[in-house]
Amino acid sequence: MPEKDNENKLIEDLHKGDSIAFDELYRLYYNKVYSFSYKYLQNKQDAEEMVQVVFIKVWEKRETLKEIKNLNAWLFTITFNQIRKIFRKMAMERQKLEQITASSVFEDNSVLSEIEFNDLMSKA
Repeated sequence: MPEKDNENKLIEDLHKGDSIAFDELYRLYYNKVYSFSYKYLQNKQDAEEMVQVVFIKVWEKRETLKEIKNLNAWLFTITFNQIRKIFRKMAMERQKLEQITASSVFEDNSVLSEIEFNDLMSKA
């Protein structure tokens, strides 16, 4: 992690849109963001994608960086929020799948019950 003075200079330069400062920030924090992401996502590709998402957000929010007091904490807050977003999406997808599966089972039982009913009626 860079010294506070260097970090402040990096934030200032990034705030101005300096791509070299962005590259330096990426170099300094890539491994930390990747490791943090991998810890939660447990997948190399997902963790690498998360790093990209986080640094895209950094670039998009570069004009608000002057307000940042702790760059490290800010980066991990962005990362954590993005991970939570993924988990919420996965939970919603799982819930939808469970609903579809439950309704399919019900429909299959209804069809089976209707066949059994018609079979019983034909024998009566």
